[in-house]
Amino acid sequence: MEGLSGARDNILAEFFLEQVVMKVKILPVKYKTIKNPIHFYGELVKTKNGAEFLRTSKHLQRFRSDILSSETSLISKRAALWALGHVGSNELGIKLIVEADLIQPIINLAENADFLSLRGTCIYIIGMLSNTKNG
Repeated sequence: MEGLSGARDNILAEFFLEQVVMKVKILPVKYKTIKNPIHFYGELVKTKNGAEFLRTSKHLQRFRSDILSSETSLISKRAALWALGHVGSNELGIKLIVEADLIQPIINLAENADFLSLRGTCIYIIGMLSNTKNG
């Protein structure tokens, strides 16, 4: 469309980008699996005697109270979560976690914790628990 001066109103109207096509060659990449470092409670629960020791001791109840208490520091909550994750990443240990009714509190923390680092830790721990048949 031409204006009064005879020049076009929008000189770029006929120049527009219609499509962009890019071809990217994706090479197959094999990533190395990074394993968690070993943990005392994770190693302890690998034996029947160790699992029985955890069942009779008050350690799991202490971890439960640590993750549920508003008085517990962030670092202590995360430490308790890591211990529970290592216990629950084993077939004998996940049974202890279920018996102690610890899965729902971890899920609740993952959904409602005030600190994102605590939520992230909970999500990672849930992943550790889900690597077992019963998890």
